[in-house]
Amino acid sequence: MPEPLTVKVSSRNQIAVPRAARERLGISPGDRLLVDIQGGVLV
Repeated sequence: MPEPLTVKVSSRNQIAVPRAARERLGISPGDRLLVDIQGGVLV
């Protein structure tokens, strides 16, 4: 499993998906992502 990537929450409460993750997962502008909380962690 690859190392976790760290992201920062902006002043507008937004996060950016790192380029490496976007490329690996094929994420494009306008795509929708599933956000879940498991054990106090955002996944």
